[in-house]
Amino acid sequence: MIPTGYKPRFGLFHIIAIIGLSLSAYYGYELMTWEDLTDEEIEQSVEINLALDLNRRGPHLQPDDATRARMREQVRAEIVGERAVAKEKIERRLGVGLLLTVAGGIRLLMARGM
Repeated sequence: MIPTGYKPRFGLFHIIAIIGLSLSAYYGYELMTWEDLTDEEIEQSVEINLALDLNRRGPHLQPDDATRARMREQVRAEIVGERAVAKEKIERRLGVGLLLTVAGGIRLLMARGM
């Protein structure tokens, strides 16, 4: 192989590739170890949050059964929604890490002349 005179230097695209690889590894691990809540855990969380909400209202503002059921469904939707948003955030950050890794790697390969 003929030497090309390429002298690798630690530059901007090395840093971008390293940051991307680090983000990908971290958020990939987070996503891999993500535990979905079971129905029992969701129901426990709903009951706890509903009890806190009802306790904040005071004794004179307690809702009737229909309103309580509607509140229970709202709390359940909030819990499931917050979990979905958190998982989507992790997936998005994993994607950014992969994008940075690919961008840094392509630029490094282009600089090398491959």
